[in-house]
Amino acid sequence: MMEKLNKTENIKLLPFQEYILNIKDEDIRIALKEKMKGQLAISDATMSRYVNGSVRPDLLKRQRIARIIRRHSGDSSYTADNLFPVEFYE
Repeated sequence: MMEKLNKTENIKLLPFQEYILNIKDEDIRIALKEKMKGQLAISDATMSRYVNGSVRPDLLKRQRIARIIRRHSGDSSYTADNLFPVEFYE
């Protein structure tokens, strides 16, 4: 049992990915991602790269994503830097 816990603790999720995955209603999750894609003028593939953490959006896109998430969640603590921390990409 302890061995399984240690393996899952090593999995590091990007805070942006964690936010998206925590939206349980698939329709709402898809609508939010579609809204972001439209406002950022990006493709499905690029959105997937942002969510999975394989590509860090530029500053303007990170700020727009943070603004959308703040409006969606009602939580003003979401920022471009804490959704996409530079340490994640090192």
